[in-house]
Amino acid sequence: MNKLKILYTIVACWLLSAKCYAQNFSIGSSLTAAAFGSVNLEVSGAISGKVSLHLPLLWAPFTFKENQKLKLFAIQPGARWWFWHVYSGFFAGTYATYARYNAGIYSYRHDGYATGISLSTGYTRMLTRRWNIEIELGGGLFYTDYDLFLNEQCGEYLNSISAVRLAPSKVNISIVYIL
Repeated sequence: MNKLKILYTIVACWLLSAKCYAQNFSIGSSLTAAAFGSVNLEVSGAISGKVSLHLPLLWAPFTFKENQKLKLFAIQPGARWWFWHVYSGFFAGTYATYARYNAGIYSYRHDGYATGISLSTGYTRMLTRRWNIEIELGGGLFYTDYDLFLNEQCGEYLNSISAVRLAPSKVNISIVYIL
């Protein structure tokens, strides 16, 4: 019985001594992605005073006139290291990406997916106690596999393409609410 009390005391002291952070979670949206017609949301949580985990989601379900379309679902789980403290100042990040797309603009339609890893950097400016504005730029290495069609109604199948590409992955100006 005494060993159990000692164990409870040690666990209680450890939990009470854990460092608390005033800003633990955030939710944001990329104004850049919204300007291109995508519904997007990013949730994040601080795991220390310098590191946060992020989960951005992007969805574009649009078909325009003359079979022009931009259908996209992307998820980019990642982490950021903050130079000052979480949700303020400069940061560097890394992300994994999965995207499923069906995009037809101009003469061709691409129907496939992409996966990859990327690095990013950015700056977050605190506007108020709860609101931030954030700028982020990033790029990475992606494997893509897609079918190529003529961009017309029931367009002719042309080819299947698999490739590794270096491409931009983040070009964001975001508004962020700190919970």
